[in-house]
Amino acid sequence: MKLINFSSLFFVITLTLLFVSSCKKSKENKIIGEWELINMNNSVNSDENWTFHESDVLIVDKIDTLGNVVSKDTAIYEVKSKSFKYFVNIIEWSEHLDGSYHIEKLNKEVLVLQCISPYQRKEFMKK
Repeated sequence: MKLINFSSLFFVITLTLLFVSSCKKSKENKIIGEWELINMNNSVNSDENWTFHESDVLIVDKIDTLGNVVSKDTAIYEVKSKSFKYFVNIIEWSEHLDGSYHIEKLNKEVLVLQCISPYQRKEFMKK
């Protein structure tokens, strides 16, 4: 009887671990690509495009009203999970916006990131 209970417990734990790791991989795959930052501040005269590459490199292009790239910045990112929540950790960003951004929403069309310190909320549409 105890052998069956142990086997059942082992099976449930294994399935749970597989499920959690597959969800993280799904988030990593969904975030890859080019995202256009939704401008919530009408006084800003430029747009931003964030491109997450498979090689864990993030490229942020700032684009003026004529469509020209006026600055390009790079950083390193990593998708992490903690207590069934997913985060994008961004480091080595020259604009000093390094941080852990909670992935509030991520699907084929929308990405919403929120960072507590410094407080930032960024909403994107997939390009």
